Amino acid sequence: MSEQYKWVHALPIACFVVGDDDRIVTANKFLHDLAGQELENKTLLESLRHIPLIRAIEKARKSKKNQELRLRFTLPFEREMDAHIHIQDNNDLIISFLDSTESLAIEKMKSDFIANVSHELRTPLSSLIGFIEIFINADKENSPIEKAQRQEFFETMQQQGARMLRLIDDLLALSKIEQSEYLRPSDQLNIGDILAEAKEIIASNHQHNLNAFADKKINITINIAENLPPILGKRDLLLQLFLNLLDNAIKYGEGRPVTITANHVDDAVIISVIDKGLGISKQHLPRITERFYRVDNNRSRHLGGTGLGLAIVKHIVSTHRGHLEVTSDLGKGSCFTITLPIRGNKS
Repeated sequence: MSEQYKWVHALPIACFVVGDDDRIVTANKFLHDLAGQELENKTLLESLRHIPLIRAIEKARKSKKNQELRLRFTLPFEREMDAHIHIQDNNDLIISFLDSTESLAIEKMKSDFIANVSHELRTPLSSLIGFIEIFINADKENSPIEKAQRQEFFETMQQQGARMLRLIDDLLALSKIEQSEYLRPSDQLNIGDILAEAKEIIASNHQHNLNAFADKKINITINIAENLPPILGKRDLLLQLFLNLLDNAIKYGEGRPVTITANHVDDAVIISVIDKGLGISKQHLPRITERFYRVDNNRSRHLGGTGLGLAIVKHIVSTHRGHLEVTSDLGKGSCFTITLPIRGNKS
């Protein structure tokens, strides 16, 4: 190890030094892990075999100027790295790598999120603006709109306004949950009481929204095991969690019976919400808790969905240090299972 560059091994990022003869003088552990081999005394071509990096090194030598570039490594897994090449007075090169994979992924998530929110708001806003223009033009032309048509327009405007309000409410709820997700709730709660309240609220909200299946009554059955222990949680969050799950079960189950079970297994309470609806294809299951991900876009929007309900569920489960599992069969229904630790467990 070169004493001159001993400090390289104390760095928390991948770094190595290339001598004037293009051989590696020293390299730290992070660089060895990145390359998958020991690199000291090897030439650049022998060790890295990364053409863009070698060209940047050659450019640094010829221009006597530092160089920066972004590289993509595919082994042992795909990563984006920002390489910084610093030329020294003795013509040695100090080359460091900063892993930007996670920051780039976060930036992409932010960009996608903004695009999705803009798209979700654009449609109802365009609809509202369109109807407002109709009323303005009718007034200008002294051409009154018939009462029945006017009422229809107002109802549509109300629906689009409500859709935007639901989206904003869900965005605020999701943001609030994410901000406090690292704080584990500490209240002792009876899960049976929360499930009963969620059932009552959902039954009331949905009974007048069944439309094509209005002849069917909301049928939610709750089966709770005896002597179910309390859990550590936050009541409002858990109520929202089960309201979201029941809301989906009723909407996509088209009024078919929904069953909720709650049991005590080992050191956890396990709650399942089971519907007999359309089911979800296996290809969609890994992504259904992503923000704005919809299995059926048209159907979800028609039923008033914002695309955030299951994302909220996922984060509430995470806040409670729990686990969410989803199983589903097309044409038979879905089962959403929440595992929540009981009181006394460690965070």
